[in-house]
Amino acid sequence: AAAPSAVGRPRGHHGSARLLLGLAVLAVQCSSFVGLLLEQERLVRSYPVSWVLAWAYASCTLLSCAAAAADGSLGAVGAALASPRDAAIVAYSATCGCVAYFVLIAYASKHLPAELVSVTVAVEPLAVSALGM
Repeated sequence: AAAPSAVGRPRGHHGSARLLLGLAVLAVQCSSFVGLLLEQERLVRSYPVSWVLAWAYASCTLLSCAAAAADGSLGAVGAALASPRDAAIVAYSATCGCVAYFVLIAYASKHLPAELVSVTVAVEPLAVSALGM
């Protein structure tokens, strides 16, 4: 068997293939988010921000549900909401962590160049991580 790496994952062909797949998925995700911001900038100039956000959330929810159904994890949603505390954490994360975040991004996209918003969104997790150290 392959020796475990520093993070406890086996090294070797399968580990490196998974790493490459993960990096490819991350690159696609980042590119798609930049594409979303570029399109969103155009849309928020023509439509109310609330409509654009509703479209974005509906699209993302449908795609996420399809992916969760495809990999069999859709059934885990019930377990994640098993207690009132768990449901409150999910509700708080969805409201403050997602809705407020994307509303602010949409308003920023309306008033700032999409390139600036994209760079800010890309740097934001790094800044949060640095502040958390």
